[in-house]
Amino acid sequence: MNSSPAHASPSSAWELLIAPYARLRRSGMALLTAATLLLGLAASRFGIRFDGFLDLHRSSGGTPVPLSTALADQFVALPLSALVAWLILRAFGASTPLVLLLLILGTLRLPLVLSAAVVLAGPDPAAVLTQQPVAPTPMLLLVGLAAVLGFAWTVTLLVTGVRFATDLRGGRLAGAVLSVVLAAEILSKLALVLLT
Repeated sequence: MNSSPAHASPSSAWELLIAPYARLRRSGMALLTAATLLLGLAASRFGIRFDGFLDLHRSSGGTPVPLSTALADQFVALPLSALVAWLILRAFGASTPLVLLLLILGTLRLPLVLSAAVVLAGPDPAAVLTQQPVAPTPMLLLVGLAAVLGFAWTVTLLVTGVRFATDLRGGRLAGAVLSVVLAAEILSKLALVLLT
């Protein structure tokens, strides 16, 4: 058996992808959080909006998102959603530091930011919507697949993040995660109506 530290085992590489929190120090999570914020702001220059807790959309024609709107998007995606998650987890009997939840939510946004690159490489949404009927081109299918995989990866990271930050397991974990997603999505949309 190769125990060389230069080669990560497949299981540890997989664990790093779906449950990195136990392997990363808080400083590493902070760097990933800062990177996702900066990459999200950079993507807004190309017409990508992260307009909700787990949302990603591309504007027609790649029109840049106004900076005030992009900053509002980042606010609802991280600080507001972390506060919502903190309150919900407390209702489920888990006392988790708010800063840890902020870092977990920042880390789990990485798949969304990576998905934005594929969305940008895909066809313009306005051009696709004007086709009657919509033709399923290989690039359109790739963008759709990237969106599904990015969302699934993000939700997986949310589940493993909540499990890491709390003692919740089984049905209580599922209920807490579902409550966080629903409440954060609804409140982020309401906040964006007020902020933009």
